[in-house]
Amino acid sequence: MVKVVLDERRNALYFSRATIPWARDAFAGGATAVPEGLPLYRHYGLYAYRVRFLLAYPTLSSAPIERFEALEQLRALWHGYRIVVEITGRHAGARRGHAGGPRARARALRRGNS
Repeated sequence: MVKVVLDERRNALYFSRATIPWARDAFAGGATAVPEGLPLYRHYGLYAYRVRFLLAYPTLSSAPIERFEALEQLRALWHGYRIVVEITGRHAGARRGHAGGPRARARALRRGNS
């Protein structure tokens, strides 16, 4: 399962298979409960690309962090591309079909991310 850390504008800062962000003090004593308020997000990977990015991506060198995590999203972040994240509040298995597609695009348009 891939996790993502976001900035205040919901841009991805990092993706990992590890628990991120890591609550150092809370987990130091072996605690297994997630501290209240820790922003944990699972990444389910529905992407919308611009043609310009699709043409550029194959020319980008692999990022060192990508080789360790085995996550291709890290290549884009490493090279300065932005990945905007939509927070759904639902588990990915909670909804079937493509009903979220048009709504997600409408939200992106309202936010100015067409």
